[in-house]
Amino acid sequence: MVLLAPFLFHTQSEPLVAAAKGANVPWALVDGYGVAAVKLGLERFLGGRRGDVTLHVEESDEAVSRGR
Repeated sequence: MVLLAPFLFHTQSEPLVAAAKGANVPWALVDGYGVAAVKLGLERFLGGRRGDVTLHVEESDEAVSRGR
C-alpha cells in the first residue's frame, strides 16, 4: 500500500498503517506525489537496494510528473 502524505491527514494515515501492519501488507508513506518522491518512499519503507525494490527514474519521468 502506498500512502501519499500530501493527500492525507495524520489522523487518516494512522489507521491505514495499523490495518496494513495487522494484515501483514507492505506499506510506504511517500512525502510527495512525483515519480522521484514515490521511488524514494518505496525504497525507504520497503528496503531500497537491499530489498530489491530500487527503481530507476529517468529525468523524463520526473518531468512528466511535474507536467513539463
